[in-house]
Amino acid sequence: TVTVVRNKFGPNAQSVTLTVPESTDPVTWSYRVNATDRDSDVLTCRIASNSKALEYFEIDARTCVLTIKKRLDTDPDNTNPYQIQVQISDNGDPPKSQSIMVTVNVPRDLFTPTFNLPASRTIDERTTDGTLVYDTTANDQDRQGQLVCEMLGTYPATIYFEVNRDTCDVFVKRSPALDPDGTTQYTVRVKVYDSAYPDNSREGELTINVNRNVFPPVFAISDVQFNLDDDFPSGEIVYNLTASDLDNDVLRSV
Repeated sequence: TVTVVRNKFGPNAQSVTLTVPESTDPVTWSYRVNATDRDSDVLTCRIASNSKALEYFEIDARTCVLTIKKRLDTDPDNTNPYQIQVQISDNGDPPKSQSIMVTVNVPRDLFTPTFNLPASRTIDERTTDGTLVYDTTANDQDRQGQLVCEMLGTYPATIYFEVNRDTCDVFVKRSPALDPDGTTQYTVRVKVYDSAYPDNSREGELTINVNRNVFPPVFAISDVQFNLDDDFPSGEIVYNLTASDLDNDVLRSV
């Protein structure tokens, strides 16, 4: 009596974990389930999983290539991860099968960045270039890339102030003392976003008040007394007064 053992070996594959951005275009993504069979049987694959997996993924039965059926960012439940149970079967006699789990992690952009704006600060008009005006703190609960800050155009603030792209801090770009209009209040508008999701951004305003003409003129000598003869010539200089101004304003006598 000869006993023939047929289809001794079933399919062999390993579970795997993948990461797929939620904005992935379905036509650009695929994953082939790596399955073998020592009997060289023909293998077929199918998804034997929950409804979410079947709604957003599909697998080619013959090639075992897994693809996205619908855009993942259209999932109203923001599923993460998707657990896709793949059943692999051979055509042996008797047929054998194996199930593996394909876990698809989907980083999602559920939160908008935040920062400590709006706010206001007051500086002196003589504040020099490069001086820190405001220490901005930005955060994103589900950051995938880098937080990026941009200064939005609000004239004349863009002439005299700038925003650090990486830290979001606000600095003096050009001393306000050089403003010919003597502006006393500037509005700096800042936008922050995650570089992986630039469309999901937040804006805020920093109001910068500028103290101008802080110091009054000061005479070198506060009190001067002298005597004149009654025949002192008219129009002659009696005494030269000297004065200074810490604001470097132009001084005029009245």
